[in-house]
Amino acid sequence: MPRFCTRCGREEDENTKIIGYLCVDCFVRERDIALVPRRIDLVICPNCGSIKISDSWLPREDFKNELEVSISIILSSKIRSVEDVDDVEIKDVVLKDRDHKLFAEVRIGGRVSSIDIYKTYIVEINLIKRLCPVCTAQKTKSYEAVIQIRGYPKLSQKRIREIKRYVEDLPETLRNFISDIEENRWGIDIKIISKNMAFSLANAITKRYRGFIAGVTDEDVRISASGKVSKKIISLRIFDIKRNDIIEIRGSKYLVDNVDDQEIVIRDGGGNREVISFEELIKLLKRK
Repeated sequence: MPRFCTRCGREEDENTKIIGYLCVDCFVRERDIALVPRRIDLVICPNCGSIKISDSWLPREDFKNELEVSISIILSSKIRSVEDVDDVEIKDVVLKDRDHKLFAEVRIGGRVSSIDIYKTYIVEINLIKRLCPVCTAQKTKSYEAVIQIRGYPKLSQKRIREIKRYVEDLPETLRNFISDIEENRWGIDIKIISKNMAFSLANAITKRYRGFIAGVTDEDVRISASGKVSKKIISLRIFDIKRNDIIEIRGSKYLVDNVDDQEIVIRDGGGNREVISFEELIKLLKRK
């Protein structure tokens, strides 16, 4: 005699599976196949659109601009398995707007005794708008590091414009880490929200514009009458050498006779000429 469902009476066949004493439909209707929260918080930055996942803020582009992806990630860390149900996972998330509230229809899949089962849960999405740390820092002009870009022997206005344009044309995800760009009589100061990002940008600038990191220091900056905070100062030297410039090497002054992509030709006060590669010039200047 074939087994049958004690709730609806359906008999077991190749299309109707029986789990214990219930068919799959009745089993899913009467039992949870996972513990799913009824409500979750979705924290979004109203300025840049980044989304908070656990303790990290991630660009919305990481989720292909689809809220369903971020909701699935958040729910994955909150869903718990129940007894006798294995391989529980989220199969699909569909967002619904009901009475000015946001809900997610979450389809959960699992297995019981090698039988695939599915159930849809309704989860309310509590949408919270909060500035992310990057946008907060931009708004308050706070920063962790300063890239001081100086020239050797000095930075021309042309080179200043080139570097500023390069920084301003960075992808938005990188540009968002820039708190401020200040031009002064010595060159350019770029204030960066993240120390790690500051080092990455400093290396990119020196590589693109033929330069080097001359030094890294910590500087205490007063933020109030009673407190100071340490800022990382990254000093760059960008080569901006032209023919007939006067430069100082090894404590002596030289006239630049010629400049190409690999080296410079200099002449001392006695007329003696010397060829120095940029690689060697960096070593000499770092010894100062």
